[in-house]
Amino acid sequence: MLCAGVLWGSSSVGAGEKNARRRDPGSQAGVVTNRFSITGMHCKDCAKGLSAELRLTPGVVRAMVSLADTEATVVYDTNRVATRAVLKAIEAAGFRGKVFQPDTPKPEAAKTPPVPTTAQPGQVLFP
Repeated sequence: MLCAGVLWGSSSVGAGEKNARRRDPGSQAGVVTNRFSITGMHCKDCAKGLSAELRLTPGVVRAMVSLADTEATVVYDTNRVATRAVLKAIEAAGFRGKVFQPDTPKPEAAKTPPVPTTAQPGQVLFP
């Protein structure tokens, strides 16, 4: 079942562009991994459809889309497809995408220090 209002089809793509991305260690030259923030997904079928659409894009090696994280991780060959073309494929699938800056840590919820469950000698847990 596809999300209402989303048209799935093959995308046209361009060639070589150097945008914000990082090299996939141990991979062949030109293959990079990029994370894209995705808006407009409403259900798991949106994520599945976008993932399938990205995989149909020539030059894309692997695409994983997470509804919970609202992001896509795409491995692609920059000799065959440009970052701009991956963004166009996301838009053609009915969503908006934005490239995460390289080496930008993934946003995480604020971490709270763990609460000790047993007292150490001389330690008061609850004053």
